[in-house]
Amino acid sequence: MNNTFLNMASIGDFDPLNPSIPATKVEIAVSCRDLLDMDTFSKSDPICVLYTQGMGNKEWREFGRTEVIDNTLNPDFVKKFILDYFFEERQNLRFDLYDVDSKSANLQKHDFLGQAYCTLGEVVGSQGSRLEKPLGGIQGKKCGTIIVKAEELNNCRESVMIQFCGTKLDKKDFFGKSDPFLVFYRSNEDGTFTICHKTEVVKNTLNPVWQAFKIPVRALCNGDYDRSIKVEVYDWDRDGSHDYIGEFMTSYRELSVGQSQFNVYECPYSSPLSFLTTFLDSFPSPASLLSFCPSFFPLFVFLCPYFSTCPSLPLLPWSLPFFLVFFFTLLLMSFLSFLFLDLSCLSLLTCHSPFLLSFLFSSLTVSVFSAGSIFKACSQ
Repeated sequence: MNNTFLNMASIGDFDPLNPSIPATKVEIAVSCRDLLDMDTFSKSDPICVLYTQGMGNKEWREFGRTEVIDNTLNPDFVKKFILDYFFEERQNLRFDLYDVDSKSANLQKHDFLGQAYCTLGEVVGSQGSRLEKPLGGIQGKKCGTIIVKAEELNNCRESVMIQFCGTKLDKKDFFGKSDPFLVFYRSNEDGTFTICHKTEVVKNTLNPVWQAFKIPVRALCNGDYDRSIKVEVYDWDRDGSHDYIGEFMTSYRELSVGQSQFNVYECPYSSPLSFLTTFLDSFPSPASLLSFCPSFFPLFVFLCPYFSTCPSLPLLPWSLPFFLVFFFTLLLMSFLSFLFLDLSCLSLLTCHSPFLLSFLFSSLTVSVFSAGSIFKACSQ
């Protein structure tokens, strides 16, 4: 997490010998409605470019760009802009919209869709910190509208790893199944929702397993664990008219209650009734391989001296070494057989669970030392 997320400056922070303007970090989210359609056989592929104006020479400088959203005239951009909001300064903003026609980074090679001007103070001071303005810049054409939302950032540095899978989702494609993906929204005080994440599309399945993704808790709920999070499920279509499958509501606190377990959510608006399962791991600090060691290390330490000091391993069925070898080998093979019988569970069960990783490490370690001891006993 970026260390530049600071708390709002207070009066006690003011230094008369080194004065600085009180400031806070603000997140800017951008959406558009009714954009111009510049493509002949499809819809526009919009991108939003933010420009800020320097205090001295008033020159416009590019601050950042959103992602490109294919085939839509009503984009809700996932990528946000993080700005320093200075209370006593006029901070001019310019939003330019383009229809992306190629992979070129040169904006002149793309179709211009319109632009809007405002100040950061206008956005923050609007009702609900939500400003809606018409797009202009193309004479004689209505270019649509732009919606800009601002929210002060909380100093929350947690990150969370989340993975979802679906079961018996609704079939939306005529010649196939469905191509489902998830869209995550966080709630706002005025009852609206702001998009915060979008998963990849899993092609032609009603039982998808989406890739695990790591996301800052700030992006999900801005540090408010009880803030509502809406998750919508769609069937992806090439023309951008994605079919709605279902949705459910949750919160970060509800997700974290079942931490390191599976949480099941129903999609009540889907027909037939479908289920989504989530697996969550919280990372208050960067994780490393050492975090998985404590649970399997004691078993390793306990068994290694025994196998290393045993001169010959008796192969009698009632002996303790034979029992340990047989038990752990059978346990390991049964577990691996279960995993590989259903490959969709492999990534879900082993990628993010310290317990399962520890179990695999322990079983593999014991099996290797057991095989070595058996070979040593047989060779003597």
